[in-house]
Amino acid sequence: MSTENTSRKPIKLALLMCDTPIPSVREQFGTYLDIFRTQLQLSNPNQSFPFTLDGFDVVDAQEYPDLDSGSAEDGYRGILISGSAHTAHEDVPWINKLVAWVAEVARTHSEIRLIGICFGHQIIARALGGVCERNPAGWEVGVTDIQLTDLGKEVFRTQETNIPIQQMHLDHVTSLPPGFELLGSTAKCPVHGMLLKYPEDAPRYAGLISQEDKNIAPSLPKTDLLSRTHIITVQGHPEFTTSIVSRIIDAREASGRMNEAVVAEGRANMARSHEGIGLVGRAIWRVLGVETEPDK
Repeated sequence: MSTENTSRKPIKLALLMCDTPIPSVREQFGTYLDIFRTQLQLSNPNQSFPFTLDGFDVVDAQEYPDLDSGSAEDGYRGILISGSAHTAHEDVPWINKLVAWVAEVARTHSEIRLIGICFGHQIIARALGGVCERNPAGWEVGVTDIQLTDLGKEVFRTQETNIPIQQMHLDHVTSLPPGFELLGSTAKCPVHGMLLKYPEDAPRYAGLISQEDKNIAPSLPKTDLLSRTHIITVQGHPEFTTSIVSRIIDAREASGRMNEAVVAEGRANMARSHEGIGLVGRAIWRVLGVETEPDK
C-alpha cells in the first residue's frame, strides 16, 4: 500500500453479526467478521482504500455500535447486517431487539448507510414495513442468476439481464417496505434486493463525508445513483465462496435440513462464477462513497 493510501482516513464500518459460522467454516475462514473483511478487501477499489470493520454480536451478547458519541464525520459510514441460520420473522427477544434497533437507526441516523445481506436483507425489510416469511418454493442454494430490474442494472453498472450471486436461504421477502425499490428477483424469490434513496431535498452524503477527501463520494458524478442511496440489500451472499457454501451444504445435509434434491442442486451450482467481489462488491463500496473502476 502506498504512502498516499495509508495517509487517508479509514472509512469506519460496523458489522452486526447475526450468527456464528459452523465449525468447519470457522476453522478455515474465521468468524463472519473475518469473512466480511475479506470480501470488502477483495472488492475494494484497487484493494487500496483503507477501512476498519468492527464486529458486534447481536445474538448472544446483544451488543450494538455506539452511534451517539463523537462527530458524524468520525462515526460509522456504514453498518452491514450479516446472514444467519436463524429465521428473520421469528418472535424471539434478540431478533425483536435487532428489528427495533434497525428501524430506529434508519429513522434517527440517516447519515449512516445500511447494507443488508440475506438475513440482514430480511431484517431490514421487516423493520421498515416489508414482509418476510418462509418460502413455500423451498431453498435457493449455490450460485443463482438474479433477473435485474432496470434499477438493478443501474445499481450494479451492467447491461446484463441477469447476474449470478451465491445463495443460501429458505426464508425470503415477499413485499417491499414503503419507499423501497426492487433490484431483482428469481422465479422462487420475488425480492432479491432492494434500495432506498435519500429524499431529493436531502443534503448529498447526509453531511457525513469530508469534502476534502477526493477519493470518496464528492468525486462521484452528481447523478450517480449510489451516492444518493441510504439503504441497499441483497438476498444473496456476496461474502460466500464455493468452499464456504460447500461446507454449509455438507452440514445441512447431515442435519437433515436439506433433502437430497436440494443438496444435489446446490452442489451443482456452487462452483459457478459469481459477482460477490465483482458487481455486487463494488456497488457496496459506491454506496459507502468510494468510486470504483468502471465495471466491464
